[in-house]
Amino acid sequence: MTKTGLQLYSLKKYTKDDFFGTLSKVSDLGFKSVEFAGFFGVKAKKLKAHLNDLGLTPCGSHTGLDLLTDEFSQTMEYNLEIGNKYVYCPSLPADVVKNEYGWKKVSELFNEIGAKCQDMGIEFGYHNHDFEFKTFDGKTGYDILIANTDSSLVKLELDTFWAEYAGFNPIELMETIKDRLSLVHLKEMKQKNGEEDTSVGYGVSNTTGIINKAKELDVKYIIIEQEHFEIDNHFECVKKGLDFVNKVI
Repeated sequence: MTKTGLQLYSLKKYTKDDFFGTLSKVSDLGFKSVEFAGFFGVKAKKLKAHLNDLGLTPCGSHTGLDLLTDEFSQTMEYNLEIGNKYVYCPSLPADVVKNEYGWKKVSELFNEIGAKCQDMGIEFGYHNHDFEFKTFDGKTGYDILIANTDSSLVKLELDTFWAEYAGFNPIELMETIKDRLSLVHLKEMKQKNGEEDTSVGYGVSNTTGIINKAKELDVKYIIIEQEHFEIDNHFECVKKGLDFVNKVI
């Protein structure tokens, strides 16, 4: 059954100063799962206890390439201790994937990371922006990554906003990558072809269609994310998105 979560980067205005307080408010809003974008130096045991008190479960962690390579063991042990089994690379440096060769080298690295994660009972994957859809001799970086990674080792977290911004239909793309689509970042485009998002369900994206497609494909989590806000209370904005998703589900 597809569940709903929140990418905590949405609330970066608050997490940097009051990580635990923000988690408490997220729970009060009705969220049951959260995807992390950093742990702010908190010990895993302490975070796990707080999550348990709030009834929150991890639905992922965005983890930079440096931690996936230079601090792999410590990073995975932390995630396991807090109960998180989804570790996803959130982006890549532009100079690393500036050509087809770069994408193939990253694919090799991702296969290695994915194999080590799998041995530890962790799912590894990649979260896109829009640069992945730049073409090299008719093939996008995303195409190259998919063609050169093992679908059992490297999963995908489709960011629907960035796919749409790059000119792709998120629903059609979900069907194309369904064999490795585990998580969906649900973000709402505010205006057609615009660079800003808004509360999920209140823009121009086919959000209902995306949610229904995620359910059809039995995606593990629909993860709400929002980066631009019309009002100062960001909690209220993400709550609107949660209510919309729950209504459709």
